[in-house]
Amino acid sequence: MTTDTPPPHAAPGHITPAHTAHAPAAARTHVYLDIDGVLVMEPTPPMPRGYTGRDVRVRDGRFVPVASAPAIIDRVRALLTTPGVTCTTVSTWEGDAPILFAALDLPEQPWLTLPEVPITFTNSPQIMERKHAAVLAHLESEAATGSPVDRVLWIDDHHPKDAEARAAVAASLPVASAHLLAPWARECLTEQLLDEAVAFVRAEDAVA
Repeated sequence: MTTDTPPPHAAPGHITPAHTAHAPAAARTHVYLDIDGVLVMEPTPPMPRGYTGRDVRVRDGRFVPVASAPAIIDRVRALLTTPGVTCTTVSTWEGDAPILFAALDLPEQPWLTLPEVPITFTNSPQIMERKHAAVLAHLESEAATGSPVDRVLWIDDHHPKDAEARAAVAASLPVASAHLLAPWARECLTEQLLDEAVAFVRAEDAVA
């Protein structure tokens, strides 16, 4: 198991509602990316083939154990560096997300603060309520700056596993097209789900 410590530039600047060291450019497709259960999982058996563990030291000095699959991370890196794609992390990692991304050799991305909000979706866990509120606020902010997001790819293991329920969440986003992926927490992103993500991104190229 390896250990990673925060890079000197890990403390993010504040751009409301997203936080980043640099403002993202407008994009055809914006990816909202969760971390736990998507990119990494707890390094406890059983783990899928190809996953290895490491400790990541976050801002408060704690070491957080995580496991990831290099082959999957390579594909995520390719997705996030696709021309016309930008990304914002929507995760309880919040300001520690850039530290984890550096440890995984992923390009640093803006991150959202998760607000405290009342539960409004029936049977929805509060964490998803907070993420939904943060995403809506970010989309509103982007529109207000003259760079509205037209297409959203949102990847989160807290999304409903039922396709109809996911479609309802997608329809709640004020964008022309939204696609939600819901990995299982102990599987994270799979090759199949990444194929689906790439297909959604490439679909925009076909109509651009």
